Amino acid sequence: MRKLIAAALLLGAIAVAAQGSWLQAKAWLAQWLIADAWAEQLQAGAPSKPWPWADTWPVAKLTTPDGEARYVLDSVSGQALAFGPGQLDNGVAPGQSGTLLLAGHQDSHFAFVEQLQTGQVLTLQDASGREYRYRVATQRIVDSRKEPMVLQYDRAELRLVTCYPFRALTSGGPLRYVVTPGWRNLPRDCAYARRDCASLGETATIGGRFTDRADHAGQDSDYRGRAAIADALVYALGTEGFDVHWCALAGDGMQWLRDNPVDLLVLDVGLPDESGFEVCRRIRQFSAMRSCF
Repeated sequence: MRKLIAAALLLGAIAVAAQGSWLQAKAWLAQWLIADAWAEQLQAGAPSKPWPWADTWPVAKLTTPDGEARYVLDSVSGQALAFGPGQLDNGVAPGQSGTLLLAGHQDSHFAFVEQLQTGQVLTLQDASGREYRYRVATQRIVDSRKEPMVLQYDRAELRLVTCYPFRALTSGGPLRYVVTPGWRNLPRDCAYARRDCASLGETATIGGRFTDRADHAGQDSDYRGRAAIADALVYALGTEGFDVHWCALAGDGMQWLRDNPVDLLVLDVGLPDESGFEVCRRIRQFSAMRSCF
């Protein structure tokens, strides 16, 4: 009798394991089909279903710090999450003010969330092909029984939510692992970036950073120092809700400022093409904006 019970338990365990393996295989196979639908959608400019009977479609492509892609579906329903991470429909699009919430299963598409570290950058591509970069700011374990998920609409942020603990034998518990990256929108092919979530006004910075690094390959370590300072400044202002625009050269900055009034100007004294003090004097001829060095 004991042998019969043991055999039954073994068969049951095998069946459970097989079912789990099938669910995992289905989840990853679906991502291949969704990836094809995403590519078709980018070309056609209209939603494309990953298979004919699907009741969902991709709305974004999330790229992890390791370069792995996750295709985000338009729903956070249990049925949709079986095939990929989903986006909460709260009216917030990538780069817009507010919380853009993505949810996924901790044992499949969002398993990578456990490894995310503060400062790492995730890239989110929208349906138009534009990419937005978010830097990880916080990681928290939340008890959903005591702390409801509160969404804000003051600043642009991405929020990744999955069940906790990771590798749990059962799912559906009250704990959630929540990672919140803030939008830092650093286009790879531009000399400037803008943050359109600000209610605090706009800041222009002149000096340093984010022109094509290849153009400066022969310059000394002074450029790298300026780049690091400007990077930190732009990120700090952006996380506080400012709409930041920066230029590497005084000439470019002067031209932009004539057409775009700002509330605060941050100047580097030792600009590559002109003294920051001289730039400030010239700006005073057509604007009374606040400045600091």
